[in-house]
Amino acid sequence: MELTKFEELIDRQGTDLQSWTEEDLREQAYALLQSSKPAQELLRNAQAVEKWIPKAMFVPVPQGLERRILNAIAGTKPIARTWQRICTNWILKPALAVVPLALGFLIGFSQANHSTIIEDEITTVHFEDYTDILFLAND
Repeated sequence: MELTKFEELIDRQGTDLQSWTEEDLREQAYALLQSSKPAQELLRNAQAVEKWIPKAMFVPVPQGLERRILNAIAGTKPIARTWQRICTNWILKPALAVVPLALGFLIGFSQANHSTIIEDEITTVHFEDYTDILFLAND
């Protein structure tokens, strides 16, 4: 077994070689550990990391945190439903949301008439010469 394969197996199956699922890989790992100093060092480092991970993941909870959160929640007042708030949330905000849409439609429809006039002018200018019409008829 190569050192890279051994490292991959340690990452995937852990540092306890007895818990590895395949017996032939376990035997190859033991043979590598007996003959290779880098493999032994790799296993020691992985075991040290595995030992320190639970301690590193523990974050102590500050004293009285739950009590402070509940006191802060208890001290807040619910939002009052006033006519001003209702009018703002249910009438003014939707109306302001419709304004850009209405402007887009107005601008779009106002430009539509100009484009048809331009198309008519191009068509009229282009077909005043009857030779162009005859040329098209021959195709």
